[in-house]
Amino acid sequence: MTWVVRMSVWRTVVALAAVVVLLVPLTSCDDDPASPNQLYSVTYSLTIHRSRSTVTVLTYKDQSGTVTVNNPASGWSIQVAVSGGTTVGMTAQGTVDRGSIEIHLNATDSGGAPVYTGQDSCASEGGAVPCNLASPDSTFPS
Repeated sequence: MTWVVRMSVWRTVVALAAVVVLLVPLTSCDDDPASPNQLYSVTYSLTIHRSRSTVTVLTYKDQSGTVTVNNPASGWSIQVAVSGGTTVGMTAQGTVDRGSIEIHLNATDSGGAPVYTGQDSCASEGGAVPCNLASPDSTFPS
């Protein structure tokens, strides 16, 4: 009798193990946020407070590399799509004169959830001074 019970328990354990082995591959997820197929939306923007401040050159990174914009105006903004493995970042150079200059980088995943924010600013209340801004670069996982 004990031998029959042991065999029944053994068969149950083997059957459960087989079910687990068969179901594990079905639970894998193809929506891995680290996938190079994952798309991200990146918005770059520039704000100049007070018109006496100027930006002479601004750069940002997109899917194909670094893009340069000469003499952008306050309110300049662009939204780009990038995939996993892409490095994003932004810089600006100019002169701040009794005001401030701000750059912002905001990235979201394909579902709209925030994944990265970078920003930098400089200000002057006493006259014109050079302003060199950089948001930290970030590379989306691949």
